[in-house]
Amino acid sequence: MKVIVFGATGSIGNLTVDALLKAGHTVTAFARNLEKLKIKDTELTCSPGDVLKLIDSTKPALIIGSPPCSWFSRMMQINWGRIPRHRRRQMMQEARVHLGFACKLYELQHRSGRAFIHEHPAYCLL
Repeated sequence: MKVIVFGATGSIGNLTVDALLKAGHTVTAFARNLEKLKIKDTELTCSPGDVLKLIDSTKPALIIGSPPCSWFSRMMQINWGRIPRHRRRQMMQEARVHLGFACKLYELQHRSGRAFIHEHPAYCLL
């Protein structure tokens, strides 16, 4: 199966890419800074390009998305009192943009008859 992993250089992204490759899938890793990707494999393609064009050209059977932990995490709420108000507003705006973009990707997958999974961690407020 062809799979695109967005945020492939993050801790979860790296683990996901590694697990998919070990399971025999063809993986396209997408991230802003691909130099951070520690995995090398013949079935791994790295792409820093436009996400919508990438999905349109590779037509992945599955996309897995994730809510931004910066805002929607219960663990982050513990620190909210220590975060300046202007920074909390900025974090909320960034989280909304991230979530809106993820939903746009999900819609593209759905309209093309392909699957998506929205990861929802146990301690997420979404």
